[in-house]
Amino acid sequence: MADSKSYQENPARLMEDYVARLVTAWVGQNGQVTNTGAGTGEGPDFRIGYVDGRTAIGEVGWHQDCKIQQMWAETFKRDAQQVVLPPGTGKWTISLTRGASIKDLYQGLPPLIEEILESGKTDLDIVGSWPPGPIADRARQLGIEYAGRVEDSEFSRAIFWMPGTGGYIPSDPNVIVDWVGEVVTDKNYEDMTRKLLDREADERHIFIISGSQTSFGVDERLRRLDDGLPNRAPTVPTGISHVWVAARFTYREGSVGLWTADGGWTAVPPPSC
Repeated sequence: MADSKSYQENPARLMEDYVARLVTAWVGQNGQVTNTGAGTGEGPDFRIGYVDGRTAIGEVGWHQDCKIQQMWAETFKRDAQQVVLPPGTGKWTISLTRGASIKDLYQGLPPLIEEILESGKTDLDIVGSWPPGPIADRARQLGIEYAGRVEDSEFSRAIFWMPGTGGYIPSDPNVIVDWVGEVVTDKNYEDMTRKLLDREADERHIFIISGSQTSFGVDERLRRLDDGLPNRAPTVPTGISHVWVAARFTYREGSVGLWTADGGWTAVPPPSC
C-alpha cells in the first residue's frame, strides 16, 4: 500500500488503487480485475473479466472541491495543520473560508493574532463586512472566518480548520441516494458516466468517494453504512448497473456501499490487505 506521503502527493491515485483492490476482493474467483491506471483522463479506471465471459468497466469519482483540495495540498506540504504563534499568545482555533491561501496564512496569522490581543480581544468573528476595521480586513484577506483563543498556555500555536467540517448527522441513510443523484448530474462529473456509456460492456460500475464538496451529513452516513443502508434506488443514467459509495479518509477501514439493479443495497467489507 502507498504510504502517507504518496497520499499527500496524489490522493486520487491512491483511491483508485484501493478501489481496484476492493473490487478484486469482491469479484473473488469469479473473474479478474485490471487496474487500468486511470488518472490519464481517458478511462475507464478498472475492468473486470468474468470467468463466464461477461465484461465490466468502472470509473472512480472523488467528490472534491478544487479550491478546498488546493488548501489541503498546501497544508500537506507542512508538518501539521497548525501555525506557530509568538510566545505568550496562547492556543487558538481558526476557521477558514473556501479558497483561503494557506501560504499567506502561515505568514500573516502570527502578526494578526498579536494585533487582536493588543486590541483587548481574544476572538474575532467575521460575518460579511462586519466588523469593520483594519484588523478584520486583514483577517478577510487571509480567508479567516473565525479566530478565537482557547487557552493562554504555551506553546503558542493556532489550529486551523477547512470549510465544511461540521454539521448534523441525518437519521435517514437515504441522503446517500440523493447525493449520488446530485453527483452524477453535476456538470463536473458528467464525464464519469459518459466514459462508461460510450463503451461496450455487460456491466458499468461507478465508484463515488465523498470529498470536500460532500456535505457533512452525507459523509457521516457513509461512515455509518454498517449501522444502516439506504433502501431507495439511486437515479443514474440508463446503462449504469452498479453504484459504489464510500466515505473519504475512512473508506479503507469501513464498509463500502454497493447498489445493483437486481440486488439493491449491500455493505461490502474492505479488503483484508
